[in-house]
Amino acid sequence: MLSYMRFALAFLSAAMLLTILTAPAQAEEKGASPDFSTAPGWTEELFLADSELYYSRLLLKPDTIDLAPTEGMFENAVKLIKSEYLEAIPEDVLQKGCEKELRKLFHAAHVETIPSFRKGSLASGFIEEVLAFTKGKIEPKLVLYAVIQGLFDSLDDPYSTIMSGSSYKEIKEKLQTEKFGGIGATIEAIQSPERQITFIEVIQGSPAAAAGIKPGDVIVEIDGTPVSAMGFDQIEGKMRGTDNSQLRLKVRRAGSGKEEELSLTRKVMVIPSVSWAVVDNDIGYIRLKSFAVASALEIDAALKSLQEKGVKALLLDIRNNGGGIVGSSFDVASRFLDNGKVITVISGRGGRKEEIKVKDSKKTPMPVVLLVNGYSCSASEILAGAFRDSKEITLVGSTTFGKGVGQKVHDLPDGGALKLTTFQFLTPLGSKIHKKGVPPNVNVTMDPSRVGLKNDIQLERAISVAKGIKK
Repeated sequence: MLSYMRFALAFLSAAMLLTILTAPAQAEEKGASPDFSTAPGWTEELFLADSELYYSRLLLKPDTIDLAPTEGMFENAVKLIKSEYLEAIPEDVLQKGCEKELRKLFHAAHVETIPSFRKGSLASGFIEEVLAFTKGKIEPKLVLYAVIQGLFDSLDDPYSTIMSGSSYKEIKEKLQTEKFGGIGATIEAIQSPERQITFIEVIQGSPAAAAGIKPGDVIVEIDGTPVSAMGFDQIEGKMRGTDNSQLRLKVRRAGSGKEEELSLTRKVMVIPSVSWAVVDNDIGYIRLKSFAVASALEIDAALKSLQEKGVKALLLDIRNNGGGIVGSSFDVASRFLDNGKVITVISGRGGRKEEIKVKDSKKTPMPVVLLVNGYSCSASEILAGAFRDSKEITLVGSTTFGKGVGQKVHDLPDGGALKLTTFQFLTPLGSKIHKKGVPPNVNVTMDPSRVGLKNDIQLERAISVAKGIKK
């Protein structure tokens, strides 16, 4: 059986994942020599302009790489991906990803050709072939860095990555202490049309709000480094820092596409995850901004207050809720579902499955309407899927984000870590959440930046639905 606590922790963040010490993999038997036939010339679509610029900088200052790449690190990553990644990834897909990243590096270094490397030799011979070809042309450290980047890029999964020892240590320290501040915003990696690090929630009164950041704005650079050169955990870590420290962002505005340089000051903020009010005379409204340790208890306080005010129905709003602690979503579900109801199904590689069910239910007697949108992510989607499949709670809004996977971290001998997606969450009836989202029962399309403002048409529709079902 899969461990409830393991998955609750693993879905939160890299620093709080269960870690498994993994020794470097042994190389497989070496293959034959490669055939160095040259490929056609370069085409612009093979690389992004910012990637070429990034590699141009690294060619001048290779020691700025926040990673000590080795052949063993690459081979270890290949073996773990082959054995533990949620889905079986063909070796040729992994190799194409590595070659694509090499093209970016080669172009920046003005290397005009690339050999046709042997297929089916990714772990045992690929690195030797690449290093032999680039000897005297590009520093081996840069070559190894590029193929490791390409290996993870080929997964098309922003949550699987490799972290250097310093980055991993910094992320853990920032997440485990209270002295670090932030900018009061939640980000996510949106995959279409390419990976974009997008703001999905901005807290009122926060540094992010003061800078004019809105949901839908995309981060282009952090402190001068393009986000395309960083893993998602590293990006999240850089958004945090000591209280009153400075952060420079380049963002691309939603709608206009205009890029702007912003300077923000991080602050330590304690923000309750729950707020509540009475709307339309006798309908209760609870806004759940994130799934924190105390969220279920905060909801208890909100329900008690609203019931004392005589409300007849309840709106639970998880729009722009980027998730948080998965175990908290299980606790919140127990306030609205009966004992024994399935909250989610955890599915691992090879068809392993475990059902998480409601225990110690404190179900509210009021009918409930759940508000969701495209920025309701991860833990929010677990709750949305449980509510929708229960057929007891109506969902109003738009289809949720579509993040329904969890990761396991492998510590590396140099102090770094390899984080790999190894399981996913399904709805109680077995529907896939990842890259699909949870659809509402009543679809109402609205710009996520309008949540909580005047003319909130999703809220208005939810009130109308609640009026029809209130006791």
